[in-house]
Amino acid sequence: MAEHLVNAYPSLVFHPCVLFRQMSIYSYVPDVFGYGLSIPLIKDKSGDIHSISNCRGTTPRPVISKLFECALLTDCEHIFITDDLQFAFKLLLVVHKQSFLKADAS
Repeated sequence: MAEHLVNAYPSLVFHPCVLFRQMSIYSYVPDVFGYGLSIPLIKDKSGDIHSISNCRGTTPRPVISKLFECALLTDCEHIFITDDLQFAFKLLLVVHKQSFLKADAS
């Protein structure tokens, strides 16, 4: 999570809660929550930097949309049906993956 949200003044929690509640009531998600800019990242700098096979993409998204996604997954996890072969967007796998990455980095 972004540091400015984690370390924010406690009253800041109120505003995203109101926003997310209204979004749920009116079944409306702003278009900006789905925007992202795909950025190519070079895998091997000593390789051919113009080759598509030497690139992978990343798409940064607004922090507020990530926070909404996290809240939605937490509250509505029992509604979503996923396949065992699906890796992304599974709450327990994301938490496990993050803890694994932290342990691997140390």
